[in-house]
Order: sequence, then C-alpha cells, then structure tokens
Amino acid sequence: MSPGEVVGGGELIYSSWLTMQNTHEQDSNTCAYNDFALVKADMTTAAEVNPTLPYWGGPSGINTTGLPQGTTVHSYGNSSLRFGAAPLSPKPDSTGPGSLRHRMDALPDFTHTRDSGR
Repeated sequence: MSPGEVVGGGELIYSSWLTMQNTHEQDSNTCAYNDFALVKADMTTAAEVNPTLPYWGGPSGINTTGLPQGTTVHSYGNSSLRFGAAPLSPKPDSTGPGSLRHRMDALPDFTHTRDSGR
C-alpha cells in the first residue's frame, strides 16, 4: 500500500482546523502549527489502517477501565506555561489513582537543550 491510498471510508469526528475556523482563531502560530484530526474508521476499514501517531505511537485501542496509579502517560504540544521548552516535545508524566481521565502536570525537561534533536 502506498501513502495516501484510499482503502475505505470513515467519519470525521474532530478537526482542530475546523474548530479553529468555527471559533475564529486569530493567532497565526496557533493556526500554522495545529493540524490534528480524529477519524472513526468504518468497521470494514479498521483492519486496513494504522491508528497510531508517527514517532509517538498510540492510540492503538480504547481503554474502558482506566490506568493504574503511577502509569507513565505522555502529552504532545506546548503552552506558554512551559517557559520556552521545545514546542513539539513529548512530555511524560504519571497518572494519579486509576481513572478514565488523566490530569497532565508535566513540567519542562530542562536537562535537554532546545536543539538536542529530541
């Protein structure tokens, strides 16, 4: 299969780009670096596609029971609260008590320089 080949159908569930258009986002950096979408693949298509994110992997399924306390979780992206840390760096943290919702309080990793290639 070549990249971009149509193998089936699905339904667009979420689009950050459409959300920004609907909320009339004015910040050009937010618009330029925000392109995320969730597509619900048809049942006949699901076995033909790879649901993971390049480089980071996952999600590869749906967890309906939550995660045990202390499980490592990762977030992706940046905010002004990260004090200039690399904007596209993954940020690890660990979960609190098992839950289907996990709060991320990851702080910047100051042990790596901005151009470290991570």
